[in-house]
Amino acid sequence: MTLDHTKIRAGIVGAGLMGPWHARAIKGAGGHLVGVADIDAERTTQLVSRFPAARGYGDVDEMLARTGLDVLHICTPVKSHREIAELAIGAGVNLIVEKPLFQNAGETIRLYELAEKHRVSVLPVHQFPFQRGATKARASITRIGRLIHMQASICSAGGDGLDDVEKDRIAADIVPHPLSLFQSILDGLLPTDNWVVSRPSSGELRM
Repeated sequence: MTLDHTKIRAGIVGAGLMGPWHARAIKGAGGHLVGVADIDAERTTQLVSRFPAARGYGDVDEMLARTGLDVLHICTPVKSHREIAELAIGAGVNLIVEKPLFQNAGETIRLYELAEKHRVSVLPVHQFPFQRGATKARASITRIGRLIHMQASICSAGGDGLDDVEKDRIAADIVPHPLSLFQSILDGLLPTDNWVVSRPSSGELRM
């Protein structure tokens, strides 16, 4: 599906941490934010107030029914992604989804198959490969020579004070960032098997 980005009607579900960033990106790309849905009415009102064309909705169903969206940005916790995505895909709406896309690989494959059936696109958000340093590195690969090793060490203070389960969740949420960078640099040839994963401590993943 090809869309004129200056005419795209976009909606956001999830007006918390990432919702405002998506709203700015929509505006920056020349699109039009026309709807915001969040279970927190105050957050919805705050985000809508910055964009004159946008209206707030109590739930995703209502927004999908009333706005005629071209694309829906899903900025909610990962456990809610599948249900929201299925609603939007069923309505013929394209998706931009905060990472991680879904909770496991099988769920991701099924949603992509559903999207293909309804002829809509599902795009996970991976901004790192498009940042200046990453694009420069990729462009320099042929000059540097044969690539023999890549490594990423990522640390976050976001887990301070959280229990083990939440620390593990944060680690899992971060993993797509280095993987998307490696995938970009390797031009899509990142292996899909023979991975070894260990958990040295809560909130830590070694892959």
